Amino acid sequence: MSGKGIMALMGLAILSFSASAQRVNNLTGQVLDSETGNPLEFASVGIFSLPDSTLVSAGLTSTEGAFELSAPTGEYYAIIKFISYADQIIQDIEVSDGQRMVLDKIELNVTSSYLDEVTVQGERTQMEMTLDKKIYNIGKDLSNLGGSATDILDNLPSVQVDVDGNVSLRGSDDVRILIDGKPSGLG
Repeated sequence: MSGKGIMALMGLAILSFSASAQRVNNLTGQVLDSETGNPLEFASVGIFSLPDSTLVSAGLTSTEGAFELSAPTGEYYAIIKFISYADQIIQDIEVSDGQRMVLDKIELNVTSSYLDEVTVQGERTQMEMTLDKKIYNIGKDLSNLGGSATDILDNLPSVQVDVDGNVSLRGSDDVRILIDGKPSGLG
C-alpha cells in the first residue's frame, strides 16, 4: 500500500474513533404530579454536566409528561422545573456509550400557597373618548387638590384658560363644559 493510502486509512480510523467518542445517547423519563399522578405537560427539563454545571441539553415535556434529551457519554445531573411546583434535582446520572438512560417517573410536589383574600379595585382612566366628547376624570389627580375649576381646566391638555376665565379648546372658543353631566357656567 502506498503512503497516501496508509494516510487515508489512518485519517478514516481517527475520524471513526472521534465519532464514536462523541456518540450521543438518549435520556428519557416522565414528569408527574406527586398528589394526583397526572402528567405535567410543558415542564422544563435540563441536563447539566459535572463538575462545571454546564447546560448540555434541555427541553419541555410532552402532553403525556414525557421527555427525551440527548447527551454525550459522561456524568450529569438533571433539574426539572414547573410553575407552582418545587424543583426536582436528580443527582448521579451516568451516561454510557450506546446505552439509553431511563430516569423513570419523576414526581413533583406542589408548593403553591393560597391567598386569604383578594380585593380587585377598578378605577376610571383619567381621560375617556366618546364620539361626541372627551371626558376628563379629575377626582384622583393630586395636582388638582385645592384648585378652582379654572385651575383644573388649565391643567388639561389642549385646553387654555385666559386671564378673564374664558375657556378654549385647541384655539376654538366654541366649548361647552359639563360638570357631572350638567352644564356649567364656565366656558
